Amino acid sequence: MFKKLVCVIICAAMLCSLTGCGFLKFDSSKEREPIDPAVSPRSYISQMSQNIKDYLKKGDAENLHRLFGEYFGVTVTNIQGLLNFIDGEIVAINNDRIQSNDKEMRDGKYTYYGYGGRFTISLENGKEYVCHFAGYAVYDEKPEKVGLEKLYLINENDEKDRYGVGLYYNDKGQKLDYDGNVIERYLR
Repeated sequence: MFKKLVCVIICAAMLCSLTGCGFLKFDSSKEREPIDPAVSPRSYISQMSQNIKDYLKKGDAENLHRLFGEYFGVTVTNIQGLLNFIDGEIVAINNDRIQSNDKEMRDGKYTYYGYGGRFTISLENGKEYVCHFAGYAVYDEKPEKVGLEKLYLINENDEKDRYGVGLYYNDKGQKLDYDGNVIERYLR
């Protein structure tokens, strides 16, 4: 019995080495290849979500800014306002939820793919925020929209305690309606 088990393990190892099995070749020190969103939008969105979490935790306004589509006019100053809104040190980020919104496919590739997601941010002082984000992984007709379109935080205990950047948010982080007016119910 023992000889059969050893033989099976050796055969499996040989098969993996001959076929290029990634399990035995995994090297975490190498930088990941960029993901083509037109082929694998879910992987792209997961990577985007992880980048948002990493940059929020580091307080990195420059790199958060780079995640936004240029169409939405978000500035580093806008992002810094969002980071300043976080009242304490981030100790945990969890409850990740990602969803696709509208999508369109042509010839086996996505030509349009909208997404949204959210996660919970816990601070050392006990406060919790829900972070919401939305954007486009693919937008062939308007490539300047690819990336985040909005990112906002809401205090778990007070819906009026919120701050956002991107589409439908002004330079003060206030939520706007479709006509550009501040939505009163969210004013503190």
